[in-house]
Amino acid sequence: MPPIEGAAVQLCERRDFGGSTAFLTEGAYNLDYADNVVGNDTVTSLRINPDYVVTAYTALNGGGDSKVFTADTPYVGESLIGKIASIRVAKLIQARGQTQTYEYVLYKLYPRNEAQAEFLKQVQGRG
Repeated sequence: MPPIEGAAVQLCERRDFGGSTAFLTEGAYNLDYADNVVGNDTVTSLRINPDYVVTAYTALNGGGDSKVFTADTPYVGESLIGKIASIRVAKLIQARGQTQTYEYVLYKLYPRNEAQAEFLKQVQGRG
């Protein structure tokens, strides 16, 4: 798949990068707003730009169990399905050296609009 323009990671509500999506840049995010389309306990797949690493946590503020992802992931796995509450996105080189710290922030994720969905289908070769 081509890189994601303007973001480090794309969170997807369904397997194989389907459903509603949200885009994140470098940083740490709590996904605890109840009205998020892609938010707390709804992330099922991830698209990750090269040179980035995503750590998904089962509790807010980077707590609970975690799993690290460094490439596109069509399914986060049974251990995380319906459990992702916070996410940390970092450059791969920073993650290895732990040189950058991020404060977890509440981040409101909005569903993509239909024009954006069509554009992404064409870019990804699925339209």
